[in-house]
Amino acid sequence: ALFVIFLTLFLKEKFKTPGNLTLYGILNYSLFRFLEEFTLGEETAIFLDLRVEQWIALTGFITAGIWILARYKNKKS
Repeated sequence: ALFVIFLTLFLKEKFKTPGNLTLYGILNYSLFRFLEEFTLGEETAIFLDLRVEQWIALTGFITAGIWILARYKNKKS
């Protein structure tokens, strides 16, 4: 949690563009949820050695990451 707070303070200039804070929130939540699912002992559907919840979190992480990179590249151009 402290890492996220310090990262937010360090990158506060990037949050001036509307939507960036939301994207970083989705990115951080997805990463946390993906890692948290390894510690839970629930038996749910498994696909390619990952649970469905992990696939959903991984999809959110990748989508938010691509969206952030696309916005960053468009801003540079």
